[in-house]
Amino acid sequence: MTPFSLVLTASRRDDRRGFDDIEEDYDNAGTDRQYDDIQLRRYNYHRRRFGYGGELEFMPNDDHQYYFRANVAGYTESVAKNRLTYTFDVPDAVETTNGGYITSATAGIASTEEQETHRNQVYVLGGRDQWGDIILDYRASYSRATYQQDYNYGAKYKGPTIADFYYNNTANDGNYPVLNGNDALVNNPANYKPLTSVSNSTESDVDQEWAYAVNLSVPARLFSQDDRIKIGAEVRLRTKTSTPYAFDSAITSLPFANASTAAITNFYGQYTNGPEVCLACVHNAYAAGVITSNGTLPDGEDQSGAFSDKENIYAGYAEYIGEIGKLTYVAGVRVEATDAHYGAYSNDNPTTNYEFVDHPESYTNVFPSVQLRYQLRPDMLVRAVYSTGIGRPGFLQNTASTSSNFDPTQPAITTGNPNLKPTTGEDFDLSYEWYLPKGGIVQVALFDKEFSNYIVTQNQYLPYSGSYQPFEGETVLYTTFANRSDAYARGVQLAFHDQFTFLPGAWNGFGLEANATFVDSHIKEYDALTSSTGQAEYGLLPGTSHTTWNLSGFYEKYGLQLRIAAEFVSKELFSLGGSKATDTIQDDRLTLDWTSSYHVTRNIALYFNVKNITNTPLRFYVYDPSYPIQREYYEQTYEGGVRVKF
Repeated sequence: MTPFSLVLTASRRDDRRGFDDIEEDYDNAGTDRQYDDIQLRRYNYHRRRFGYGGELEFMPNDDHQYYFRANVAGYTESVAKNRLTYTFDVPDAVETTNGGYITSATAGIASTEEQETHRNQVYVLGGRDQWGDIILDYRASYSRATYQQDYNYGAKYKGPTIADFYYNNTANDGNYPVLNGNDALVNNPANYKPLTSVSNSTESDVDQEWAYAVNLSVPARLFSQDDRIKIGAEVRLRTKTSTPYAFDSAITSLPFANASTAAITNFYGQYTNGPEVCLACVHNAYAAGVITSNGTLPDGEDQSGAFSDKENIYAGYAEYIGEIGKLTYVAGVRVEATDAHYGAYSNDNPTTNYEFVDHPESYTNVFPSVQLRYQLRPDMLVRAVYSTGIGRPGFLQNTASTSSNFDPTQPAITTGNPNLKPTTGEDFDLSYEWYLPKGGIVQVALFDKEFSNYIVTQNQYLPYSGSYQPFEGETVLYTTFANRSDAYARGVQLAFHDQFTFLPGAWNGFGLEANATFVDSHIKEYDALTSSTGQAEYGLLPGTSHTTWNLSGFYEKYGLQLRIAAEFVSKELFSLGGSKATDTIQDDRLTLDWTSSYHVTRNIALYFNVKNITNTPLRFYVYDPSYPIQREYYEQTYEGGVRVKF
């Protein structure tokens, strides 16, 4: 038997997906149903995934193991977006008796053609040695993630004004508003002003980390022969840089009639999406035009969104693993020292010129933990855990810079907060586990998670006031970040999995799998000074639903595997908007999926899957579910094929 082993892997997957999305901005959500604008967005994505890697292992005997692992994975994605926007004359709108409005509306069509590549590389060299009861393991690793935006062309055609435009969004929870304007006027490209400039943006980001770790485990034998003491140390040295560029090309006047294809008139099955922008016409015009910087430097670099960060973490721990009768326990403490420098450009100075600002952060945290496990009987146990941890702000969250997505179809600007503190937490968990025959389980768990300095996302839609021409006249999504104190999430988890082997014959292939989580969470969203209501307001922890459950029935026998699975996630706070009435809420979502396979032979299997059978939308709203601001219908996805193992 050779002491060497080699495993190689490779994969490739192409995915093309298109979906439609309606988004709107309200004049005063919750008070009336009047629109500022409504956007009919048509997206087409093409993602090409790739991955390859392997592991070389040398194991001369059972006590010594050495390995080298490498993995490279990522994807290239291109997207084409076409957006028809109706901007309404709010002051002159007349409300009708049935809850609709009549006013004038100005049409506009914007397009985006963008391509980006994400690439992740991980290399690990390590080993494990055992001398009797002493075990030493160690590793050194290097990881590198890159993001490259190759191009992001944007074009915006100003269209005609439609008099006596009627809309009504009182029915169907606002999902399918009635829109009666003048489709013939909107669908005629001759009614749009010619394009005289095209925007473009690129970006290059690098995130890399060197890491080293060593762990030593030695026998202790204080309470039993299996007791052990384990100590270890870890160093992580991370750097990340982001360099965005922005350009504008003054082009020869390009009429829409020369840069469009036929109008899409079946958007959502009932609306027009206006003429489709000819993307090749736009980027060819860009290349032939006079290209100038639209960033802060002549070469196009946009220092307002650039940053260069370093975050080094030095950690050490010690833990005792012991056993007293049926009780097993692990008690330990981890110390982490963080030494970081967050650097970005800022024009908040007397000269108003962009200058690089280095923001150093240095702090040390101590994290104790205790884990207890009591074996009630061979197939039944109880666990209790107390643990502590930290969540550091992301590099985009605590940067001093301001960055734009340069996308006229969905304009967004992100501003960091250099004063963010890391989130720390204490977790209390108690669980009961009963292991059934054939891999089944019954589990009940209680948890209480207490957070300090919880980081939240604050989103506001505001009229654009900057100098980026494609955003002029747009409502822009402004994003920033803030800390909140006294946050918690408490609840219960239930899980069941079992195959009904007690049934006779073919019936014992049936089984059931279910789990549910019920959470009571709390966070102060706004104090009296920051709330638009002048009063402190509280709500759910962001990204945390009251109720989440999964239920699936399956059949596994005679080489056949069938499963029908339902998943439900109740509404959750997505982002803060200035008051609870303007917070963005992700709506309830119930999805249904089907998976099936049949093993023709030991190495060959046929499969057929259907995802999102119910065509449930990804839906966001403000104030109330009847005030949607985004819903994306992905329809069903069908997969079928053959799996072969060699």
